[in-house]
Amino acid sequence: MKTPPKIPLRFLRWFCRPELLKYIEGDLIELYEEQLSTKKVLVAQFYFTLEVLKLFKPAIIKSRLLQINTLGLIRHHATMTRRVLRKDLMYSTINIFGLALGIASFLAIYQFFIYESSFDGFHQNKDRIYRVTADFSIDGSERRFLAATPPRLAPYVSELLPEIKSYSRYDDYASAGHGDLTLSIGKKKFRESRVGFVNPSFFEIFSFPLLSGNEKTCLSELRTMVLTESTAQKYFGDQDPLGQQISVDGAGELYTITGVIADPPQNSHIQFDVLISYQTLNWWYEGEAENHWTNHEFYSYLLLTQGADPIGVEEKLNELYLKERGVYNASKKFDMHFNLQPVQQIHFDPIYEKELVTAQTVNPTIIKVIFYIGWFILAIAWINYVNLSMARTFRRTAEMGVRKTLGANQSQLAGLFFFETLAVHVSALLLAGGGLLILAPYLQRLIGFQMNWLTISSMLSDWRLMLGVLVASSIIGIYPVLLLNKIRSSHGLGSARIGLGSKSWLYRGLVVFQFSVSVALIIGAIGIHDQLQLMRRSDGGFDKNNKLVIRGPNQVDEDSDSIFQIKHKGFIDEISREAYVRSVTTANKIPGEAAVDPGVVRLKGNENAEGQTIDILSVGLDYFKTLGIKLQSGHTFRRSSDIDGSVILNESAARLFGFQQVDSIIGKTLVLDYKYELPVIGIVDDYNHLSSRYSVEPLIFYCDMEYIHYYVIDYEGHPGPLLDKSERLLAGMFPRDPFEFFFLDDRYNRQYQNDEKLGKTIVLFSGMAILIACLGLIGLASHNTLRRMKEIGIRKTFGAGLSNIMILLNQETAWLLLLANGITWPIMYHLMSRYLDDYATRITLTPGLFVVAGLVVAGIALISIAYVTFKAALANPVDVLRDE
Repeated sequence: MKTPPKIPLRFLRWFCRPELLKYIEGDLIELYEEQLSTKKVLVAQFYFTLEVLKLFKPAIIKSRLLQINTLGLIRHHATMTRRVLRKDLMYSTINIFGLALGIASFLAIYQFFIYESSFDGFHQNKDRIYRVTADFSIDGSERRFLAATPPRLAPYVSELLPEIKSYSRYDDYASAGHGDLTLSIGKKKFRESRVGFVNPSFFEIFSFPLLSGNEKTCLSELRTMVLTESTAQKYFGDQDPLGQQISVDGAGELYTITGVIADPPQNSHIQFDVLISYQTLNWWYEGEAENHWTNHEFYSYLLLTQGADPIGVEEKLNELYLKERGVYNASKKFDMHFNLQPVQQIHFDPIYEKELVTAQTVNPTIIKVIFYIGWFILAIAWINYVNLSMARTFRRTAEMGVRKTLGANQSQLAGLFFFETLAVHVSALLLAGGGLLILAPYLQRLIGFQMNWLTISSMLSDWRLMLGVLVASSIIGIYPVLLLNKIRSSHGLGSARIGLGSKSWLYRGLVVFQFSVSVALIIGAIGIHDQLQLMRRSDGGFDKNNKLVIRGPNQVDEDSDSIFQIKHKGFIDEISREAYVRSVTTANKIPGEAAVDPGVVRLKGNENAEGQTIDILSVGLDYFKTLGIKLQSGHTFRRSSDIDGSVILNESAARLFGFQQVDSIIGKTLVLDYKYELPVIGIVDDYNHLSSRYSVEPLIFYCDMEYIHYYVIDYEGHPGPLLDKSERLLAGMFPRDPFEFFFLDDRYNRQYQNDEKLGKTIVLFSGMAILIACLGLIGLASHNTLRRMKEIGIRKTFGAGLSNIMILLNQETAWLLLLANGITWPIMYHLMSRYLDDYATRITLTPGLFVVAGLVVAGIALISIAYVTFKAALANPVDVLRDE
């Protein structure tokens, strides 16, 4: 049974008489439990809190807390606060609404920060779980970083190092480049992309709850598998999945379901729908998945013993590896080093090749930028409060003078103003929380924040966070209180109102800070948006539009190589006859997917030269024609002579071998991994196989007609007829394979999701910051205008026109805007330059970017105060000066 909310319960125990507490608390808890059985948790918590507040009565409050004067003073403060807020309704609205926007924005960003920081933090042994990663260099080349390691490594070092309590290997079928697995139950077929092969110790290391089955034995046998709860529901509905059998890739053997596991949470770098025993994978690979030292496609996880030093374990691990493989590596000029990566650090390390496709790695700079934006917005909201409070304070000097004359001391006045401050901030906090609860689904869809009712309510019930925001807000509100207490009674009872005077430097500095932050956020928003649009508009050196990509079929046992090739060729020939099809090809990796097959390549006849580590792509005939990649020289693959052995290079690869005239390498022979000879038959233009944020990578292409991961079809017109035709053909030729497709431009643009998230977030919260700043400007403009009304009346009496008055009232704001831009522009130029350093294709930071940002802020600020100043400029001097 869920316990009542802690804060109301502690409040009850603090004020309730001891002789009544046990009865009242028991009744309230009993009532709360009854409501839980019929209402939602949030509703029951709300009613519990309400009942506690109703009990805050003199008959129940402890005697030492029950002082008539204190209660009377509180009632007085509450009455005066209500009157003041009503009297200055515009200031009150601006203060409460501005603070609510600032707090809501901060809480939304805080929730995002907490979510990103929580990755893999739910594992019980998170502080002792490490993934083994590798960095290597071949023959002195630049080091490369791999998330995957050889399968033999983890069991080998675990046997010899007592600091390792347990290990598990995880082979992600899609990350290893094998594509999807087709699972069949009778006539129903399902294509699964999130399939992992694990040891039984996987459940000992990670805290993925097994809902049914035995975690020690469920994946210890050949051809056993565990399904997630949602996958089991998809396959079997309400039936018990345990003991059910499934066919994999249409093969004859059946696999037994031995467990059901809870769906992995979103904040896990390991995501799966199906887990299969590692013993099965080793059977598939004929023992190579157990003893291989060079195949880097396995993810090795170690659980260290309590108190083990990970740095010492890493050193011993590398010593053992060199002892086992040092001689072999030296003969191949291969330098390999292994590292222990904390499991909670995986999400923030985007540098690794062969990373899990589900890892969701992010640049930690993105998280920091968004978190700083949250603090800046909250600071702007607080600055608004301070400025408006200072302005309103000096309008109440007469009231304070009267109160002091009648005997009020400083502590009583401070209590009154502090009560007002507390009321404003509590109101803003409640408004912010309610607004977040309402807008959470829209924020999640717009900028990808992981927000829902449950996470927001959990955050709002975090009393430490709420108390921190409230205490910080109250501290911010102390300054106007201290300032007012310095006012002497004689000042308060004088006829002239007191202005900001010597304190004007403070409020001007705060306004400059607001403008500076707003200009900086707009520069960042425009710069990031332009950079993202540049990458999206860039063709990357190939044509990604109107390209339908269909997942290739799996070759099953009853299909011999010749039959498979006949079917494959038949599909290409048949679909190519359609009038709307321009070209068809195949590939093992499409643009946007990292190559997973690097090799060490030398020029034949120059074996003593430094070897080059180059990624090698398997492609089909007409690959370059279909993707619109221009052939520079030589020729592309032909159906007969070039399928076995011949390769085509891009320009970057040709230049690696010292050929400035890249066509000079045509006719030469390359040697791959010291043994395979590859004749070069052509050179193609460079293109961005991965995102254009990276430099063009050297690539070698060879033609493979057997391994078909994707069909790529270049079409014209609407894709509907092509989809219908392709589905019918593939269903007839490969009936066991589901029909799955996507469009190349959509898949390629997924690489920019993190940049899009950053751009949308900055744009959204830049708008919030400017809106909050403008609310403050309206309030300040109103105050300053009211303070100068007699001056305006006198000037108009002596002949000042409308334009003169408008310039008079707005010139200070204009000077503050100029100062803010002068401070912000050089800082943002430096920060944006550092941000763009990560991109090979990047925009140029022109003066226009900074001028536009400054004009946007200036325009919004001046428009915001235009109504107030214009109304003051039109006022009749007679009405203003009649009391003088």
